Amino acid sequence: MRVKKNIKLNSVILFSCYLFIFLVLLLLFLFQPICAQNLPSKYFEIWNKYSMLDFYNEINKDSIQSYNYFYIVYYDSKNRILRFEYSVKGKIEFSGEIAYYTSEHATITLKKLEIPLMGTLPVLTPYALYDIFFLDDKISNYTLYKVSSSSDKPIKIGDARFTYRDNLLIIENIFNGKVVNRIEQLTDEKGNLIEQKFYNEKNLVYEVKTYLNNRINQRIVYKYDPSGKLTQTIIYDAFGNIISTENH
Repeated sequence: MRVKKNIKLNSVILFSCYLFIFLVLLLLFLFQPICAQNLPSKYFEIWNKYSMLDFYNEINKDSIQSYNYFYIVYYDSKNRILRFEYSVKGKIEFSGEIAYYTSEHATITLKKLEIPLMGTLPVLTPYALYDIFFLDDKISNYTLYKVSSSSDKPIKIGDARFTYRDNLLIIENIFNGKVVNRIEQLTDEKGNLIEQKFYNEKNLVYEVKTYLNNRINQRIVYKYDPSGKLTQTIIYDAFGNIISTENH
């Protein structure tokens, strides 16, 4: 009889332990979104996707209602970017989630707003993954993958190599071991954008963007014939309107 009582008592204790663990896990699950909402955050106008984790033109929180398009950037206790969201008229159009593995390795998962085939409400769906490596706190290279719910394995798209020279950043996009695109980005001493030049696989500049106060000021597009001869130059203003067109 005493043995039965001990078994019953042990069962009650075991059940209580399981219940306690379940409640703790439940509270942690419920508390997680609250913690995420309390992460330090800032608002920006521009995300420089070429440099991956650079945001420009911080917006004062009190004036955020005046903007239809902006980025919300969340930081951890080390002031590292954990997540960023692109808001369009109150809706998150796409986001980026950063996972840090070491001081030299991180990934960025990009998600865009999509409507599932069998769903009615749009959801943020992963579409790209950047596998990034750092050297002396600067990006040295990354590999870009395409990801989707229909594929179990990410599909490699290409690589990028970063070279730093004073205020000049050179980014080379590599596909099958060949440089197919190059970006040269010039900044001032404070890190503000001044100019971006884009080159094709033939090392011909096809676009130049100039910036003023981190905002695009002018855009010049160069067009070539198959032999590489310059045929046309088009200049756009900050709003995308054509200023002039010159045929060569």
